[in-house]
Amino acid sequence: MDNLPYASEVEASLSAQELGVLKEQYFKEIEKPRPQTKFNYAWALVRSRTKTDQQEGIRLLHEIYRDLPNRRRECLYYLALGEYKLGNYRDARKYNDTLLQLEGQNPQALALRQLIDDKVKTEGLMGMAIVGAAVAAAGIDIAVQRFCSENVLAPYLKFGDYRSLYIEFRIYYPKCIQLIS
Repeated sequence: MDNLPYASEVEASLSAQELGVLKEQYFKEIEKPRPQTKFNYAWALVRSRTKTDQQEGIRLLHEIYRDLPNRRRECLYYLALGEYKLGNYRDARKYNDTLLQLEGQNPQALALRQLIDDKVKTEGLMGMAIVGAAVAAAGIDIAVQRFCSENVLAPYLKFGDYRSLYIEFRIYYPKCIQLIS
């Protein structure tokens, strides 16, 4: 397992020509493809830029895992890489952790674990920021609705007195914020 690629290689797509050669070889052997032919094609698909190719690559890796017990450890790592690339971090972690149970000091799997953890942490923080922004927007909306519902704006809008409206808003806005806090 020393010759496993590092996770960064999953981002390096093959050229259309290279992928075509592997696809052609796989379909020549479609009745009974050699395990290495199937594996090479699956790995090329996982590295593809298109999601459907990546999913097909993962499907082929699952078949190899199921049918060839001697390739399971290798497939675990490549399945983890594929799921990582698709953004399925829970599945990526599951496959990678299973491999680490078998080979606790595998440097590629340890590096992938760190990448998965970092990605989950980053996306978790982004998710919290999005939720926070949504809550703030809802709060502002409530404050504006309340501000408008008190008919504070109506006289100013009717006569186009925007300077007074601005002053009034500056007075009422902090009260609105206190109401939603």
